[in-house]
Amino acid sequence: MKHRSARGVYAAWVLLGCLVCTPAALGSTGQTGPDHGARRALLVGIDRYQPDDVSAKSQPEAGTSRRKWKDLRGAVNDVRALREVLIHRFGFRPDDVVVLENQAATRQAILTAFQRHLIAPARSGDHSLFYYAGHGSRIRNSRSTELDGKDETIVPADANTADGERKVVDIRDKEWDRLFTQVLDRGAWLTALFDSCHSGSISRGAVPVSAATRFLDEDERDVASLLEPDVPAHPPGQEPERREGALIISASQEDQQAKETVQVAETARQWHGAFSLALMQSLNELPAQASADRLFDRVTARLAAEGHLQDPVLAGPASRRHAPLLGDPAGHLDARMRVNLVQAYAADDVELQGGAAVGLTRDTELVSASAARKAQEVRLRITDVRGLIRSRAKVVNGNWRELKAGDEFEVVRRGMPPVSTLPVWIGPAVTDVRGALALARDLAAQAPGRGVTLVDDPTAATASHVLSWNGEQWLLWSQADRPVLLGTAPRAADILSRLGTASRAAGLFLNVPPTKEVARQFDGRRLGPLGATVAAKPDESVYALTGRVIDSHIEYAWVLARASGPDKPGRVFPLPERTSWSQWSEPDSSRGRSCEAGGLPDCLGRLGKLYYWLTVGGASGEERFPYRLAFSRQSDRTVVDRGELVEGLYRMVLRADPGHIELAQKAWGLQPRYVYVFVIDREGRCTQLFPNAASREYEHLLPSRDDLKRSPEALAEIPLGESGVVTIQPPYGVDTYLVITSAHAIPYLAELVESGPVMTDGRPLRGEQDWSIDRMFLRSTPARPPGT
Repeated sequence: MKHRSARGVYAAWVLLGCLVCTPAALGSTGQTGPDHGARRALLVGIDRYQPDDVSAKSQPEAGTSRRKWKDLRGAVNDVRALREVLIHRFGFRPDDVVVLENQAATRQAILTAFQRHLIAPARSGDHSLFYYAGHGSRIRNSRSTELDGKDETIVPADANTADGERKVVDIRDKEWDRLFTQVLDRGAWLTALFDSCHSGSISRGAVPVSAATRFLDEDERDVASLLEPDVPAHPPGQEPERREGALIISASQEDQQAKETVQVAETARQWHGAFSLALMQSLNELPAQASADRLFDRVTARLAAEGHLQDPVLAGPASRRHAPLLGDPAGHLDARMRVNLVQAYAADDVELQGGAAVGLTRDTELVSASAARKAQEVRLRITDVRGLIRSRAKVVNGNWRELKAGDEFEVVRRGMPPVSTLPVWIGPAVTDVRGALALARDLAAQAPGRGVTLVDDPTAATASHVLSWNGEQWLLWSQADRPVLLGTAPRAADILSRLGTASRAAGLFLNVPPTKEVARQFDGRRLGPLGATVAAKPDESVYALTGRVIDSHIEYAWVLARASGPDKPGRVFPLPERTSWSQWSEPDSSRGRSCEAGGLPDCLGRLGKLYYWLTVGGASGEERFPYRLAFSRQSDRTVVDRGELVEGLYRMVLRADPGHIELAQKAWGLQPRYVYVFVIDREGRCTQLFPNAASREYEHLLPSRDDLKRSPEALAEIPLGESGVVTIQPPYGVDTYLVITSAHAIPYLAELVESGPVMTDGRPLRGEQDWSIDRMFLRSTPARPPGT
């Protein structure tokens, strides 16, 4: 298998899920100086697309597109959260961050604001940042030279209207190309981030969820008849992504959907773009000086760990991939993080403007940053994180009555990462088991004559329709926004008649609900020790208990709730799309059995452990240890750090960019750390690879004290000792490699990671305040015969 060539970047650079970044020096105060220019941001988020006038949906004005308008729920939340990250994490001045939301984000308003705020004042050394969250789409262009004859677009808020003789159309890739070029031509650097997609591919998982896709129906009009011909923005070969300093990250591949997801932060529940949420979480997990490719891998890993089948796309010269995303290679970016006080209501009730978006967690401590208060420091401790931009705290030192709105507080101690517990959906139980079996039997008998394919495994084939039970009646889900209500005892013939004719190649999956006996195995009391928790809604789950009928008996499995259809060959994805099917025959029939033998609780326990180690965040310390794991093949010294490991012998090594090593040496001093490497397969089986029984004492303390005297170039690759050799052999598949580093040796770590289902309180490294965790996903494959 070849890992994604150039990460799947398209010939036309603007799939409009991109990120172009700069190595320009960025100060934490937002001040302009000789080493760092001004920084300005324009953030656009659109949730509302449906016309206010209902009649406009069916009778659009002349010149408007006849699309089916769909609202979103997380785009505005994304914009507000990113604003907090830019101001409090990266030091943008609030006045330099312009926001356009919903109806304010018209086509003309976006273009005008971009020109006035990001182009006109831009000078050499400045940084212009543009962010868009909303629908992406396409529009027909008879003048286009692209094979599909279409332009990729983003959809402004007024695309559903007409303004007199002026016909409103989307903002196309060619227009963005021109705008971005103008910024770069002025000597400024540009960050352009779009969380949208241009794929409307059909998907229907086993569990219907209400997560929206950031794609709107294509505009069927011909843009050639609506706008003047495009004037080339630059000579051939000078596209923005080809110019030095450019980095492009797309939210998803061309044939994938960019999805919205629910983020649950303690007492808050908010919708966000899956990509934007992963980006903001990753920005807070890594030091500000982390390279863009390291950040990209972290974002990709988090999306995969949460079960999202969308792969971001990265392209750009090596110099940019190895440079910090919004930081300065020279280390000018202040790593301190500050937030403002909203209101102090009491000593134990202080509201802060900052939450999960800037990495605040329970038990994080902050002190007053105002010089006037240094004599009598006020210290706060976070007690509740209420979403991405709000949190509550209590005063642990000082007088709360002296606090005023707007007071600035600086983080001085990070709290422990939040508990990482696998959310699962267990639907309402069915009492009439015989009725469900009879319905399945009738559907199987009548479906072939209606041209309908019955899907018996939603992870092996895509189902266009799903039949499910909501506790009161059966529902028929399709690509429509709402399901068809079928009542408590629908007839198979009536269900099939709603699926259309054979020419439509309909696929139907009957999701058999759990019986009361099966559901009883997974109440809250029993889920805790398995590292899982019951999700409040299907949207919040990663796995769902799914049933099917095979040969007149019911089988159950845990199925990835956000997946749809078969996995792509060669795709590196750490979560199994489903566990083994377990036949149910009597109460507690699967308890005590292994997952391979159909034990549903054991399967869930393995998933819980895998999810935990895929999502738990480290405490701190990564800025002083810039290394990442790689594998050097013994036969030819080829180094592998992504994609696949072909059968054979490999030596594990730590690798880092010499520039990042030099930065750590100058800023903080390169810190030797204890290094632990584990591998977890997709079934949750875990093995410690390093250190092992053959390791010498302190062999895993790296770099060694003697190595610290060497040059950054000599320290760029460090072998993991004589015992750091592994053999890739059957069984093959996707494995997750965990690299845990700590300033202090961690006793019993092997027992903790390799043990069975997770079940402690979710804080395995309690008391350790200087540790980090990194992950990489690699697919092991058999050696290819010579000549192939």
